Amino acid sequence: LALGQMEKLTGDTRYGERRDAMISSLGAQFEAARTTDAFERALALLDELPPDDSTEATRLELQTQLYERRFNEALADDKPDDAYRLFQTLAASPYFDGVRARIGTTLHDLGNYFVALGANAVAGGNMGDGWRWFAQARTVRARLDGRVSAVPEEKPFVDRVQRGLDRAKQENLWGLALGLALVLQDFDPARPALATDLGRASEEVDRAATRSARIAPFTGAGTEAYAGGIATRVTENLFR
Repeated sequence: LALGQMEKLTGDTRYGERRDAMISSLGAQFEAARTTDAFERALALLDELPPDDSTEATRLELQTQLYERRFNEALADDKPDDAYRLFQTLAASPYFDGVRARIGTTLHDLGNYFVALGANAVAGGNMGDGWRWFAQARTVRARLDGRVSAVPEEKPFVDRVQRGLDRAKQENLWGLALGLALVLQDFDPARPALATDLGRASEEVDRAATRSARIAPFTGAGTEAYAGGIATRVTENLFR
């Protein structure tokens, strides 16, 4: 750009010739990077070239190919968490539709893989990991299909959460009960009595928080501290 301006200002065509030579060199480097699948390098060189009508389409294609490769590498290296983080980045990017068209089957396989990991975790007694994997599987399926349906592998997890909710109610552990009811709401919103359980647990937690606020001048523990205690207890004991 500067060389082109110098040519206009001075009338010296050597500046224009140098500019054209630089652009030609960059163009050759760009094509070499593109044809060898060096997508990061190709994108950097594209930014150095003068834009034209095809620049944005080319950028979209390169970004799509780059994301596709990174995603497949994460799966090939058995790094499902990396693949999921990349999926989240993809899903929020303008390149997702292009990538989905290319690797939609692989993304469905990723969702199924998370379901299998969730089932194995629950079978091994690790409800926390089971929750995480099943939730991630649902996120993938929702983004791909626009809807989520329960899968049979989730049933042992959901049934165990229900048993934990029943026990928490019996023991008057309403913060824990609320957390478990919210999990059920995500996985089985039509479950019988769930709306009642959510309402009761919410009322009991609110009542306890109000009671805490009333004694705050004497204990120094206000509503905010009480709520924080509930959050900690739920986190620590959600899937005991």
